[in-house]
Amino acid sequence: MESKELGFIDFFKDIPDHRVNRHKLHSVEEIMLVAFCGMIAGCDSWNDLELFGKTKIDYLRKYFPYKNGVPSDDTLRRFFRTLNPDAFESCFIRWVRSFQIELSDKVVAIDGKTSRRSFDGANKPMHLISAFASEFGIVLGQLKIAEKSNEITAIPELIELLDITGSIITIDAMGCQAKIVEKVVSKGADYLIGLKGNQGALSEDVRLSFARKARKTSFFTVSESDKGHGRIESRTCTVT
Repeated sequence: MESKELGFIDFFKDIPDHRVNRHKLHSVEEIMLVAFCGMIAGCDSWNDLELFGKTKIDYLRKYFPYKNGVPSDDTLRRFFRTLNPDAFESCFIRWVRSFQIELSDKVVAIDGKTSRRSFDGANKPMHLISAFASEFGIVLGQLKIAEKSNEITAIPELIELLDITGSIITIDAMGCQAKIVEKVVSKGADYLIGLKGNQGALSEDVRLSFARKARKTSFFTVSESDKGHGRIESRTCTVT
């Protein structure tokens, strides 16, 4: 007997629901489906998601009954406000892993971003750290940064959740930290990390190593020029 191929909702249908029973006019599956489809369609607010659902109600009912119509913007807001972010993250990563993406020699970009319009009343906007598989155009995982934390502590936590064996991890200068590099290497990946003045001594050591060019060290240089926007730009990249 062939096993049924799991879809998006199968990975999220058992997510903990903390709503009061008498207020549950829509199932978790109904809420997740309209949110998932709406986000793909470009919705970036609760009002957008409600309008999308009303417009596409016939399509949504091919999968779930929606006996009480589409969830309102307030219903969506309340549901996701009480949603356990760790439980959601676990479901999300299991869903992405189901794609069986081969990351060997592929670039995975890790970066932080503040989610647009994510502030809710007195709550601050939500800041996420994401791992993005550039060549596939897929977010492999996201982690919400705690209010009293920062990207430096969140990046190793996100890396620990992912299977990045053989990939090349890129991070901006914020990620130039020994613990982050150690975590990348322990997961079987390589790294390419920006280096700026936030690591003053290391930055100066690297600058001097390129400026002095020791005889026993090999250096490879490529230069290119581009003309655009009324100017000529020349770029030189030196690798050792």
